[in-house]
Amino acid sequence: MLDEALAGLAPACVWVAYSGGADSSALLVLARDWGQARNVPIRAVHVNHGIASEAGDWARRCQRQAESLGVALEVLTVTVPEKPVEGLEAAAREARYAALGARLGLGDVLLVAQHADDQLETFLLQALRGAGPGGLASMPVRARLGVGWLARPLLKCSRTGLAELAAEHRLDVIEDPSNTDPALDRSYLRNEVLPAVYRRWPSAAVTISRSAALCAETAVLVESLGAGELGRLMDNAGRLSVPGLLSLDAPRRHAVLRSWLVRRGLPLPSRVKLQAMVTEVAGAAHSRNPCLGWPGGEVRRHRQRLYAMPPLGDLPSGVGLELARSAPVTLPGGLGQMALVRRSAGAGLDPGQLAGRRLMLRWREGGERLMPAGHRVRRTLKDWLREQGVVPWMRARLPLLYVDNELAAVADLWVAADFAAAAGTPAISLVWPGRPALF
Repeated sequence: MLDEALAGLAPACVWVAYSGGADSSALLVLARDWGQARNVPIRAVHVNHGIASEAGDWARRCQRQAESLGVALEVLTVTVPEKPVEGLEAAAREARYAALGARLGLGDVLLVAQHADDQLETFLLQALRGAGPGGLASMPVRARLGVGWLARPLLKCSRTGLAELAAEHRLDVIEDPSNTDPALDRSYLRNEVLPAVYRRWPSAAVTISRSAALCAETAVLVESLGAGELGRLMDNAGRLSVPGLLSLDAPRRHAVLRSWLVRRGLPLPSRVKLQAMVTEVAGAAHSRNPCLGWPGGEVRRHRQRLYAMPPLGDLPSGVGLELARSAPVTLPGGLGQMALVRRSAGAGLDPGQLAGRRLMLRWREGGERLMPAGHRVRRTLKDWLREQGVVPWMRARLPLLYVDNELAAVADLWVAADFAAAAGTPAISLVWPGRPALF
């Protein structure tokens, strides 16, 4: 089993994700024997989520059991939000894999004890949630994790067989109460539904695994299709062409949107949200600037382009922030940072105009006027922003630099002519690390 899962890899160290349950206990024994036969170091790692009151005791029991098997164990402690939007189980899983991925060295392999029954449970849960081929593909035998690999060598094994192996070795198996809690979907499915399924269809885990594999193949084809179309419809700034998207049929539209959101590093929304992106955002009247959000992302439209981004915070308000000359200032609403950087020469603010004066970052209130360096006309900031094509949702989020109550610069876009450094003289630039897209 392990030979097949690790084929083609030459890890310096193999880690076993060890919860203390029967499945991971059996995997720890198998991995120890495999490593001893091949002279490959085997280490165990236990993640303490701190959710259950018994978490500390579980970590100690895992430590003792690993020691009795001659395997070194490391305990990682993670923090899970109290009321996560995605649900406690999903939040715990995300925190767990983030910690495990960070612990792996280059080329290391983490073994996890998911088996054929887990695969069946995952497939059914995804189907009940209305997942497409990607979700129904369930769990691959191997996937990248951090700078290493995650491998599932037990996907052809049954829960019963692993429990028998743990009992045979008289392992101290931890029984997590959540595994029998009917309030949890996976526990309800495992204890109430699957026994009836197995009585009627004893080979359900095997046949569903074949279906999952077919779904995985389909998901690869859909992803390839979406990526191909995306290359034609997305520009270098990551914006998506509205006319191009609307010219596709529904399946291709959804494939493109999924590929686009993945490329932008955003979580995928539901199918209903994808449909709404087409009808309510891409298909909106040209005069509107609609926004559609979901946990972890949002899509907006301006003119003939779609923009995808993490959710923007509320519009900044209040008197403003004092801008230090020596350190960046963190902007509110997830807008990044603002900092002053000295240049030996080039465009920017005149250092002499800033000396001994108070520097404040504020936000638009309306009526601001500006004559940018290189221009001869003083106009409203509203007109400059519209003319330059700054997207509407960022116009009120642009930090404005005031020097003793005089508007000196608009973010990193313009310096007022009265505050601009002369050509070829030292200058101070206003830089904006982490700024959202403006155009």
